[in-house]
Amino acid sequence: AIRDSMLATAGVLDLQPYGPPVSGATPRRSLYVRVIRNRLDPFLRSFDFPEPFSATGRRNATNVPAQSLYLMNHPQTRETATELVERAFTEHGEGSFSCLPELYLKLFGRLPSQNDDQLIQDYLNARINDEGNSEQVKTAWVDMVQALLISTEFRYVD
Repeated sequence: AIRDSMLATAGVLDLQPYGPPVSGATPRRSLYVRVIRNRLDPFLRSFDFPEPFSATGRRNATNVPAQSLYLMNHPQTRETATELVERAFTEHGEGSFSCLPELYLKLFGRLPSQNDDQLIQDYLNARINDEGNSEQVKTAWVDMVQALLISTEFRYVD
């Protein structure tokens, strides 16, 4: 579900029904990711994918630091953040804070609170100096969006 949520948020989730199994590197739904008993997809395994060796009546639900670390260091998280930032910059202009409400709606299904807005603006202003070049601005925004993607609010439904 988290993998599908990240792909859907970036607008790249392939919703085509049916078809053969695929590798975890493709943007198809996790339902279609190939399960090989001896080589389980590491992304799915980190997030309580049931062992295919035996029947599982109920899946474990864990919240461990390794999951956040895995998301923080996984290339798909960075790619998703980059895709979101590029799309926001195209629609709102590079580095424009006017894209924050849209980003929050995509990520959390809500608008940013005044505190959220202020924290993000303070963070980005601290990361980008006065003569910040285009790459510096983009990197700061991608880092911020990546942090939002690995947040508990994104991973869990209240």
